[in-house]
Amino acid sequence: MSIGLAGQQRLGQKHVPAAHSRRPLADTAKKESAFIARPVERATAVAARNRISLVSPELHDRYLQQEWHLTGLQVLYSGFSNGDYPYTKPNAEQKRFAEEIVDLLDVRHLLRRNVQQLSTGELRKLLVARALVARPVLLALDEVCDGLDAPSRTALLKMLGHLPQTGPN
Repeated sequence: MSIGLAGQQRLGQKHVPAAHSRRPLADTAKKESAFIARPVERATAVAARNRISLVSPELHDRYLQQEWHLTGLQVLYSGFSNGDYPYTKPNAEQKRFAEEIVDLLDVRHLLRRNVQQLSTGELRKLLVARALVARPVLLALDEVCDGLDAPSRTALLKMLGHLPQTGPN
């Protein structure tokens, strides 16, 4: 069983609703923060951390502040190691799965561009794709819709709303 939880930001503090107020993510189009969770297998804290993906304003800013001059594809591939920089090359299966995510989020046109030249919305969509390639058990989204126009916001939230039931693959 998978759970979609919606949270919101209030007065600078993060708020996650109580268990009795859980509702589908699709109902949270106006919310700033969201969490998507799948069942977690028994693991150590370190192993569990490797199964969590985060998209946040802080992550967004790190890619803009670093002088790495990464392409969208390199940022996407960095999701496989759950780090900011692509330290290893993905294998054939990882590349195939990344292609699926790229098509799912319609970000192919961003892959050859320097991430520091992307708009806020473009980089945010790319960071969601980066988070999904890691096949996380927990996907934490903080202000994920910042910089997205209304149609992109609606499409992203609709796709994310289906993830707890279907997964990205």
